[in-house]
Amino acid sequence: MARRICRSKSCPRRAISITSIRIRSRRTFGIAYPSIPETADDYYVMRLAMEVLSGGMSGRLFTEVREKRALVYSVWAGYTSLKGSGSILGYAGTSNDRAQATLDCFITELHRFTEGVTAAELARAKTGLKASTIMQGESTSARAGAIAHDFFMRGRIRTLDEIKKCDRCGDARPGERVPEEEQARPVHDRDGRAKRTQNRMKMRGSHEDTKTR
Repeated sequence: MARRICRSKSCPRRAISITSIRIRSRRTFGIAYPSIPETADDYYVMRLAMEVLSGGMSGRLFTEVREKRALVYSVWAGYTSLKGSGSILGYAGTSNDRAQATLDCFITELHRFTEGVTAAELARAKTGLKASTIMQGESTSARAGAIAHDFFMRGRIRTLDEIKKCDRCGDARPGERVPEEEQARPVHDRDGRAKRTQNRMKMRGSHEDTKTR
């Protein structure tokens, strides 16, 4: 059984959709509301916010909803986008007797962003975002998917260096763009691609030397 509910006193007045599904003694919540498109200036600021909210076991949702209050067996939130639009999606799985408390706590954590984040949270978020960017570049299939995604969403292909420079938005004012002179060379540039390949080979070589020692 699925139904849309929003009985929490702290539930925002903006367009938010909350769906509750009851399966025997368990209840799951699906939460969704509109966000900025992927091409917006504040995109990486939003990505950092999602890392603070749901960046693994150190995220606010896991810490506050699961660890401190033991309300759920699973909880997360993330960003998804279509061309020209974006959304924040959230999930929580709990028991029937803890359903309302879970919903209240989840919505409270969303509102707590108006109070800002701590320096430690921001540092962890930037580390997590950079790590995920690097790991995505290591897989050929993931990189191919990212290239196709960029071309569809932006009409151009970003390099990994450009994405890493965009990650510095946590140190700058929201909306600051990467200067054109600091952007990396296009991926179709053979010289730039060859140089990046050489760098990867050097890194792998040094890693193998370390293992041998």
